[in-house]
Amino acid sequence: MLDTKPNLRLLYIASHFPPSSTASVHRVMRVCRYLPRYSFDIEVLTRNLGTEPGGMELLDLVDKSLVIHRVKLRENAFSKVSVSGGAKTVVSSSKSTSFRNFLKGVLRPLRYAKELVLETPDKHVAWTKPMVASGRKLCSTRTFDVLMTSGPPHSIHLVGMALSKEFGIPWAADFRDPWARRPWEIVHNPLGQRLLPHYERKVVRNADAVLLNTKATHRDFIEAHSELPATRFHWVPNGMDPELPATIEPMLNAAAANANGEGPAITLCHAGSLYGNRRPDGLLEAMALLKAQGVACRLLQIGSIDQRNLMLEKIENLGLREDVTCMPPVPHSEVLERMAEVDLHVVLQPDGPLMIPGKIYEMIAFPQPIVAICDSPVTIEVVEQAGGTHAPSRDVSGIASAILEAIRMRHDPKFPQIRAAARDQFDGQRIVERLGNILRSVARREELGATE
Repeated sequence: MLDTKPNLRLLYIASHFPPSSTASVHRVMRVCRYLPRYSFDIEVLTRNLGTEPGGMELLDLVDKSLVIHRVKLRENAFSKVSVSGGAKTVVSSSKSTSFRNFLKGVLRPLRYAKELVLETPDKHVAWTKPMVASGRKLCSTRTFDVLMTSGPPHSIHLVGMALSKEFGIPWAADFRDPWARRPWEIVHNPLGQRLLPHYERKVVRNADAVLLNTKATHRDFIEAHSELPATRFHWVPNGMDPELPATIEPMLNAAAANANGEGPAITLCHAGSLYGNRRPDGLLEAMALLKAQGVACRLLQIGSIDQRNLMLEKIENLGLREDVTCMPPVPHSEVLERMAEVDLHVVLQPDGPLMIPGKIYEMIAFPQPIVAICDSPVTIEVVEQAGGTHAPSRDVSGIASAILEAIRMRHDPKFPQIRAAARDQFDGQRIVERLGNILRSVARREELGATE
């Protein structure tokens, strides 16, 4: 157990905090909700973001005594992230297409130079100066025992590094995703990407502790920075909110009361945005394959969809128009209600071998099996422990087989025990208690033992 006296003062620096409702806020939220139970007083330094769907209900979960400092930032006009709600279809002549390609080739070096200067190490680096200025005021008027930064965006770690150096405060850097050795394809700021190992080395050499949320990333950092003691790196996984099963119980009861026996189709739910390589192509093709075999499946997609028109075109071509429903981003409570009504939960994670989608830990609170369409050994390990099936993201027949196996798993008498054990193993409060032990040792600058 943790020492109970005295309370330690933590300055928690994170770019996203409610009323932001991005997936990244849930790890930050767990720390803020549970760490005070283990003799920590927390103040949060974050951006002053606008309200997102469901953000206010997340903010209501935060204890009213939590001190939150919001830094009002002006976005760099050159660093705004452009998110397309769907691909536009442009019909043009080959002559105009050739001219546009020529123009792109001429302007590409200028774009690369602009990205290198203004968007290295990431698009949000312009935040660091005002965040450091606000943190400097806080650290000048308060005594903090320990700092913690949470990224991505990993430029936030530069804020923690600057404050730690200036005020001599011990600092832990929390990596929710890889940084210098990202497994996915990089198409933005190619020149700046070459400098990421330099930035990562600076952060891990100056941090008193580096926190990684998967075993694979933990091993990766130890191997990449073998000149540093392995005890500097700690595996602190994501987890399930232990209060979530009680929250969703009435939703599950309502869904059961409204069900009319075994329906004609199995409903799968993917609750999360689709962007980059996270595309449902393999899942859609597997659904079409099962449909041809007489197995009816439906998909509920909740969240924003990049290149929406391309996805709709694929759905049409596969003859799945009546079998796929797309919902826009909705408040978290509504997401939970929809998740309670379906038969199977789906994880989409093409590539990304070092990462585990945080949504999996939320799925563990539900009684439905999980189908992981992924290429990540660490994700597969968690899904197998939690009760679910898996297949490579590009193996259509394998995905179809995984869906069929998950359908059978719903009636396996051993499944409820498997799921209950997973809830205990990934209890978010216990994980935060473990984090508290690490932070207490960081504050004392004690020699830390390995945590894997």
